[in-house]
Amino acid sequence: MVAALWGDGGAARPYPGLVIACVVVVLVAAGLALAGRQHWAGPLGVVAALWAAVLLYVDLDSGVPGNSTTVLLVSALAVTAGALIGGTRVLGAVIAVVLVAALAVSGAAWVPATAVSLTAGEPVVPAALAERPADQPWKWTGSGAVMAAVPAGAGVVIGARDESPGHDEIVGVDGPTGARRWSYARPDAALTALTATPDRALVVAAFAPGNDWRSHQSLLVTLDAMTGEPLSEWAGEAHPTTPTTTVLPIWQGIDDDHRVTGVDLRDGTRLWSWSAPAGCRPTADGPVSGADVLLVPLWCADTVTVLALDERTGEVRWEQSEPFAAGRFTTTTSPDGRVAAVTLPGRDPRLVWAESGEPVADLASGPRYPRVDLGVRPVAEERAAEEVLRAAVLDVETGEPTALDPRACPRPLDDATTATTYLRLCENADGVDLVWHTYGGPITRVPLPWSGRPPAVLLSVPGAVVAVRVGQPDVLGFPAA
Repeated sequence: MVAALWGDGGAARPYPGLVIACVVVVLVAAGLALAGRQHWAGPLGVVAALWAAVLLYVDLDSGVPGNSTTVLLVSALAVTAGALIGGTRVLGAVIAVVLVAALAVSGAAWVPATAVSLTAGEPVVPAALAERPADQPWKWTGSGAVMAAVPAGAGVVIGARDESPGHDEIVGVDGPTGARRWSYARPDAALTALTATPDRALVVAAFAPGNDWRSHQSLLVTLDAMTGEPLSEWAGEAHPTTPTTTVLPIWQGIDDDHRVTGVDLRDGTRLWSWSAPAGCRPTADGPVSGADVLLVPLWCADTVTVLALDERTGEVRWEQSEPFAAGRFTTTTSPDGRVAAVTLPGRDPRLVWAESGEPVADLASGPRYPRVDLGVRPVAEERAAEEVLRAAVLDVETGEPTALDPRACPRPLDDATTATTYLRLCENADGVDLVWHTYGGPITRVPLPWSGRPPAVLLSVPGAVVAVRVGQPDVLGFPAA
């Protein structure tokens, strides 16, 4: 019982101390019963059972229950029954053990399952990432406002927030057709984050207990992006770090103790723990995930450093350091996790392979500020304030730049790249256009049925180019041409 209860039991609780205190009361009651003090053990067991029942009700009402309060309630009832029946201490112990074994096992499995609403999909072979869109889109409309969308599974995975509290859901949508493939929800819990692995095979969602958006704790759930089937879950931070292909890095910083724990996405096993060297602290943005490494930017006493930790072992795979200097210090990675842009203070930006730290392309001959988070090809820019003066898309295999025309989209809302095409959402006097430019080819423009200047996201997903208005229920998908 102690092993099951002393941790979180798979639940995200704002007040875990109440569960631990109840554990102590149950253990004291059990000790009194075994010592023959049934007249004390019985009443104390009743108090513990009532306490545990309240905790179980709160757990169920949160939408993210674990198994520990179930085990706690059954244990309290078993201790109470043993004390009230009386007789020998051996008889009381046997009764307690049998009840805990029989009821706790079934209850621990049943309670977390009651908080899940799942409609699973069938596995399929996903289409390739869309290179450029066709003219006629499909339209998907959810039950609530879209808060997040990520390329994953057979198309796009969408996190939708319903107007009614406690009705948030995650939906897998087919890229070529826009059909709803699967859905996952936890009634009475709020969806606070949604992200995908670089290979698009898994998604990680964070649910806050009881629709409490201010909670620092959430239940983290890993889902199969193809079917929606849950693979693992555990209590963690409300806004987790983006995962690598197989590991979710959990970053914790308390005073001078900054550490990362690597958790296996498929079974929730803690694989490793790494601590920052003495005298070093992370940048405000914290670690960034590549395909199979975690990049950790550090301010140290005499240096500025980027370390690459192996996703499975936590060991340092490569390191880049420069003498300490104040200034801009950023690290970003491409959606597929292959390429990283590293900007150390006082130094020009560098494009490197995330797995090795080796340089990708020389930025000296063109625009020098790369954006690698757009897609499979980075875009390098030169800016004056918010205006893009010149831009070029880079071939990461050869380093060759292809010039882009910023004037084709003077007021961009979002952009993305594929292997052959630069995609943009562009605001104009009449609304919003989807604009795409085949590298070295013509520019094509298609108006969207949008008005105003909404926060927007543009994605290349398996089988489609998807345009999302954050905060609105509609999603447009243009099947791949």
